[in-house]
Amino acid sequence: MLNIYTLLSAWIISQLFFYFDWPVRPDRILFVVLLGHCFYSYSRGQLNRLSFGKTELCMLVFTFVANLSLFLAGTNVTSGVGKNTQLLQVANLSLYPFITYFVAKHIPYSSQGVRRILKTLVLIGSYLGATAIFERYGLDAFIWPHYIADPSVGIHFGRARGPFLNSVFLGLNLIFCMAAMLITWETVKSSWRKILVVAIVADMLAIYFTNTRGTWIGLGIVFLTTLFFPVRMRRLITTLMCLAALAFVFGNASQFSLAKGTLFSKRQNTVLDREVNFKVAWIMGSENPIFGIGWGRMGSEWNKYYDEAGAPEFGGWDGNHNEWLGVFAQLGLLGLIPYLIIFLLLGRLTLETYRRLPQQMAFEKSLTICALALLGSFVVMANFSDVHSSPLHNNLLFMFCGLVANVAYQLNRTRWPVDRKAAGEATSEATTTGFAGAQYRGASDAARIG
Repeated sequence: MLNIYTLLSAWIISQLFFYFDWPVRPDRILFVVLLGHCFYSYSRGQLNRLSFGKTELCMLVFTFVANLSLFLAGTNVTSGVGKNTQLLQVANLSLYPFITYFVAKHIPYSSQGVRRILKTLVLIGSYLGATAIFERYGLDAFIWPHYIADPSVGIHFGRARGPFLNSVFLGLNLIFCMAAMLITWETVKSSWRKILVVAIVADMLAIYFTNTRGTWIGLGIVFLTTLFFPVRMRRLITTLMCLAALAFVFGNASQFSLAKGTLFSKRQNTVLDREVNFKVAWIMGSENPIFGIGWGRMGSEWNKYYDEAGAPEFGGWDGNHNEWLGVFAQLGLLGLIPYLIIFLLLGRLTLETYRRLPQQMAFEKSLTICALALLGSFVVMANFSDVHSSPLHNNLLFMFCGLVANVAYQLNRTRWPVDRKAAGEATSEATTTGFAGAQYRGASDAARIG
């Protein structure tokens, strides 16, 4: 029978690519198989006890509001690059990531299984990093799939964009792969660490080659968040940040150099365009504060609200560039409030879980801190991009948080060891078999943090 962690890993890989003209997409087939596996496991009593707390309630409310708005606005059949574009965007923002969270939270916890997923992300990060470098130096023969090197498809051609055909989404997913590499670096043998460092540096170069300010900020948030917690990866992150600082001061990079300036001081037209975008989106939401204008109607209603904003100089509508304002404009407070609460609850979950984990469980602590760092990175980057246009980064974020919720569940159903020796034995058993059989001392606030 398929291992659920192997199935999750395969599903992650399948979301990397565009399936042009495929009648049935492999990622959707695997998603159905994943759900079928979970239903089968539940029927056999092999899942964690199902729980439905405040987080899941907000997910359900947001999904209902978004889909209702979509159908009432009549945009559920609107097509763009592919069929039913708006319907898929709502699914990318709600259905897929929320189900991923629920699955990751309720599958039997196994640290070996989680490591399997992290190794998958390490391999994906290595592939994405190498592909970005090949793109940057025009080595088209080494780029796969070949549509990446086709300027007629996607956007951001000339910048590293990977199989997503979008530099922002490439950068977002590279950040998730970077987190997986950092966690893995803490736990592998020293002989493998050097190879991992090479892959990490390659990913940093790839993120630089996206030429995307938001992605740089997102990576910086992951690094800075981790520095606040006593995890081993802090040493490596400090070294990487020092190398980046040296490259800035003494390097000759075209977009990140003290002598030549940085991308933050260039392409100011895109900054002005985003300011206009934000202003118009705010007016849309302010004039329709409860229900919004309807999902998928920003483009069709743009000119009306753009004129109300005074028709400032603007490069032209090319999509929403702020997910929070986009949700507010299209779904109103009925959509924005539950969506914001989800992230607040997940942030509290990660902090509470980290606080309760003993020092001996270093792997789970690192996983929890990286989930918190990724949450912060995602929240900030959503201010500069419409993150609903691609599924993988949304699914990865909620998968990480779901795994932390799974760890919290294990803490709530077991007892901490009374003495240090017992702690070491129980921790070894817990991290190998997923907390099974470990004797722990009280932890009873499941509802409060779940």
